[in-house]
Amino acid sequence: MVLKHQSLVEGFKGNSGRFLIDHCAPLRLPYKVSSSCNRGETNGMFLKRRKQLLCFSLALCRRIHRSDPHKNLISCSLLIITIIIIIIIINFFLLLLLCNSLITTKMDNENSSSASTSGSDVIPNKRSHLQSYIKKIFCKLPVKTLCRLKCVSKDWCALIEKRDYVDKNQPKEPFKFAIHDADEIVFTCSVSRDGSTTRKAHIYKAPLEHFRYCNGLIGYFKRVDDSCALFLSNPATGEEIEVASPTQRSIRSSYYELGFDPSSNEYKILIWNQKKGSVYPPKHCYVRTLEKGTSWKPVNNIPHVLSRLEEPRDDFHRPHFSSANGTLFWFIGSESIVVSFNLADEQFGTVKIPVKIDEEKNTYFLFEFKGCLCLVEQPCFGQEKCHLENINVWKLNDIDTSNWVILIMNKKLPLEDTNLHNYFMDTEDNIDVYPAHFLSQNGEVLIGVVDNEHKYIFLYDFLGGCFARIELTGELQGFGPLGLNNYAETDLSLLDFGYI
Repeated sequence: MVLKHQSLVEGFKGNSGRFLIDHCAPLRLPYKVSSSCNRGETNGMFLKRRKQLLCFSLALCRRIHRSDPHKNLISCSLLIITIIIIIIIINFFLLLLLCNSLITTKMDNENSSSASTSGSDVIPNKRSHLQSYIKKIFCKLPVKTLCRLKCVSKDWCALIEKRDYVDKNQPKEPFKFAIHDADEIVFTCSVSRDGSTTRKAHIYKAPLEHFRYCNGLIGYFKRVDDSCALFLSNPATGEEIEVASPTQRSIRSSYYELGFDPSSNEYKILIWNQKKGSVYPPKHCYVRTLEKGTSWKPVNNIPHVLSRLEEPRDDFHRPHFSSANGTLFWFIGSESIVVSFNLADEQFGTVKIPVKIDEEKNTYFLFEFKGCLCLVEQPCFGQEKCHLENINVWKLNDIDTSNWVILIMNKKLPLEDTNLHNYFMDTEDNIDVYPAHFLSQNGEVLIGVVDNEHKYIFLYDFLGGCFARIELTGELQGFGPLGLNNYAETDLSLLDFGYI
């Protein structure tokens, strides 16, 4: 028995032994597979080793069977089971390797696709963040500096020339106003909350009249060679252009308004002919967009009641007109109605008044507040109550349904330590009494008031429901009537309008 086993071992030292040594070496999985090519080579290696192991097991079984078929049956069976287990383990490792290969390939594809996608998204995000920072910087720069920066690049030029940039470029303080004092001078003024004021004079070469203010632009009639023409100017850039008349008629007796349509970022002019005191409806009404290649377009649905528009006493005070959110408004007290003109669709309309109109006892004023039209009611001069002791303000919420809400009700301005009460009550010996002037800036309601010696601005606090008073000093102290008009510097070039 021992000899037989020795012969078996010696036999293994021959070809079968070399076969066992060569092909039954320990099989090791690679530590790391770095590419799909290495994975393919590893899979092929495992398949080849499995086939060789199967051939070796069959040869080994035949040799054991030849040496002693009966006694070595158990040994042969155990060897076969061991080989089968080894094959199962090899197949298990092959399955793990295949799964790892599929997972790695999928992750690589997702990473490559996400990298390409994120790479395309990161650039716009970076650009948007950079553009937002540039806007914040631009908002703190003066207009002259912005004019120079327009030459840096096309992107900067397009950003600075945006129409909505007019509002964003203005700081919260100080307040900005435009006032025309003499016939040939327009002042742009700055008022701080401590009352200090500064002003800058813009001198024109001919007498001006019928001023209109809109987003930093000024419109006016200018006398030229015994005739009258309509002009536009930008005080910030010093540019001035003439607007051609829509007809051959003289525009001296014409009414006009300058407005801005935020829906299209366009300036427009509305003009019509109307004789003073005439009972006939206005006619020859035209509208024009201030852009290159545009012309005057007729407007046919002008309402009859617009002919009853009250003529303002002077250019300093126009209480019965205002513009808000791309719509022009005129207060017609005799008809208890407000006429509107939408600059977007270029159509007239009417709005009902929220209160009974009594122009013998009260005065009325229109102004804009946060994009909405507001109506002010105050006592007339010389009445039982002072002009500033009972102020009511309504805000138009919906123009289509004439829906008004109360904004300020029965409020009195703080007149202590001022001469305003006597100024507005004793009007018999003082013919130059100017009513309060309402407007809004930076989300605040402002009221400009003057007496014979002082000038004030009252700010309404909606949280506290009261007014704060600012007495103006500095360069506006000795100024004439305080006809305040909202003014916002703009670098808009009037030459972009072309010949209009």
